[in-house]
Amino acid sequence: EMDSATPLIADEFKGRDEFKGRDEMGLSKSPELQTEAEARAKYWSMLSVLVFLQAPVLGWLLYLAFRFIPGQAANLDKKFAFIVKYDLGWVFVSLLIVLLMKSYQTINSNGARAAARVDRPDQHIYKIMSPNKPFVDAPYILMAT
Repeated sequence: EMDSATPLIADEFKGRDEFKGRDEMGLSKSPELQTEAEARAKYWSMLSVLVFLQAPVLGWLLYLAFRFIPGQAANLDKKFAFIVKYDLGWVFVSLLIVLLMKSYQTINSNGARAAARVDRPDQHIYKIMSPNKPFVDAPYILMAT
């Protein structure tokens, strides 16, 4: 039994038009529809700036800032000496490779999603498959959110 003070999630969405901005099949009818290539290019440039520009700059700034905190320069030197002594640079290279693979998966999924007109949070679309009426022309089914 639910506490009467806990609002139901459904109450938050009462009166909201779930079909606003959707076509007769339930898909997004956004005027800024992108092709897969356009969406991939957008996400490629966005993630490239993040991975190859913003993250390294932030890392260097944090490193340099910590060098000026009393006692931290010696700690940082010890940690880097440990990494060099035990040849652990490959661990950081492997983390970068995993990050790059994850970024490329994001580019692929978001590129395909844009061309399919399936926005977040739906991300999945189903079609009723039936040769018989009335389901033969049924609209797509979107994941309930």
